[in-house]
Amino acid sequence: MKKLQVKEGISIERINGGIPLIKTKNPLDQYFGLGYCHGIDRGMQLMFMKIIGTGTASEHLAGTDEMLEVDKFFRRMNWANNIQQEIDKLDKRENELLQSYCEGVNAAFKKQRPWELIYLVGFKDFHWSKEDCILIFRMSGFLTFAQSQGEIERLFVQMVQKGVNKEMLNELFPTILGDYDESLLKKIKLGEKIVPDAVKWEVGIAPLMASNNWAILNASSKEGL
Repeated sequence: MKKLQVKEGISIERINGGIPLIKTKNPLDQYFGLGYCHGIDRGMQLMFMKIIGTGTASEHLAGTDEMLEVDKFFRRMNWANNIQQEIDKLDKRENELLQSYCEGVNAAFKKQRPWELIYLVGFKDFHWSKEDCILIFRMSGFLTFAQSQGEIERLFVQMVQKGVNKEMLNELFPTILGDYDESLLKKIKLGEKIVPDAVKWEVGIAPLMASNNWAILNASSKEGL
């Protein structure tokens, strides 16, 4: 397929299966190329998760009761708070690489913006920043780990309270239960779920888990892996 010269020193070629092959001469350009590919291939997902994570879905997507519940949940999580403190922890090199990635995303938005957001909801503010990267890191770290762990723990307590015996529970959770106080677990009053039922993922919010695999050819990298 035809090579795309994104800017001087960066070329991208679509190989088998549409996979982007990014060719550059230095890490800064590698991150720019990666950001550019994400902006082209995943621009809709990037902006969608930014809107959701900042609790502005009711403003930008749909003014429904369901979307309001989504906003309430994400604002309660407060992942957009104190992001600058995280950025301040990065050293100069890390800041440069992250900034280069963001510039790549924004270069992609100048060339191609997600039509779904433009024509379906009239969204206009297409911009990606280091702060947005930290926000997405926080969201994905919580929702793919804390959510799943919390839901499993909740399920275990519910099963104990419903009378499921220890033998069956040990089959479902082998080697990890140990000795637990059944009478104590039955007294627990379960609160709201980490992601409550009121937050209806059916409204269109894509799950954060995905099969994103990227590789850097070691032979083409002076710094190695």
